Amino acid sequence: MALPAGLAVLAALAEPLPTVSSDAPDQTNGTFTVAPGAWQMELGLDASLPGSELPEGELPLRIPTTLRLGLSPRVELRAFDGERLFHRDVRGEASGETSFGFKIRFDDPRPDAPHRPLFGLQPYVAFPTVELLEHTESLALGATLLWAQPVTSWLAIDINLGAEIAYDRDAPPVSSFASMSAQAFASARWLPYAEIYADIPWRERSALEVGTDAGFVVVANRRLAFNLAGRATIVAPARSYGVLAGLAVLLADGTRWRRFVASR
Repeated sequence: MALPAGLAVLAALAEPLPTVSSDAPDQTNGTFTVAPGAWQMELGLDASLPGSELPEGELPLRIPTTLRLGLSPRVELRAFDGERLFHRDVRGEASGETSFGFKIRFDDPRPDAPHRPLFGLQPYVAFPTVELLEHTESLALGATLLWAQPVTSWLAIDINLGAEIAYDRDAPPVSSFASMSAQAFASARWLPYAEIYADIPWRERSALEVGTDAGFVVVANRRLAFNLAGRATIVAPARSYGVLAGLAVLLADGTRWRRFVASR
């Protein structure tokens, strides 16, 4: 999720005082990157409701995590990226996923062109947190194209198109996804949104999955934001319903780091 057009422009112009901008809770990411030298942590809670059909062994509670580090005005390093770093399933078996990647923004918001689209790219590598050598089929490379489209002064749309290739002994399994999220700029602190997404199979053993979620983000102050949403799968082999909640914390705004670099 990105800041709406007005907030994004303000964030770009107020570089010495960066503001928290969470990609959570939806799956669609915007083109906004954290400021150079800034550290931002996003912690979530994904709870499946009674009646959901869960994969065998999976717990009804997930804790997605993302750590974002600003490397330059248009590039950030991303770790974990919405996956559970570590967890145990109902059988007590340990698992989890680690991913590292980047978000690269190709252009900046322009006050003289408020409806100009913004584009970016998110390449990444993902692998199991534990037992990597025994689960090499889980090693994956992927990339996501980011498209942020301001519509009006109070409405913006983000579109993601992604593809992933994972190692397989028989054939390289490829998967892809598409998602779209619309955010309303209700106020400087209140950001309601709605999203629809689809996981698109490229191989016989996978199935199409379409889901939706909707909720809001509340910016408490420039370092802290909260989010709450509901989610549901529309088309899937196993139906799932749940609640998404979380927070984004700007651990360090990078101001001292940028001053140190400028003084060199």
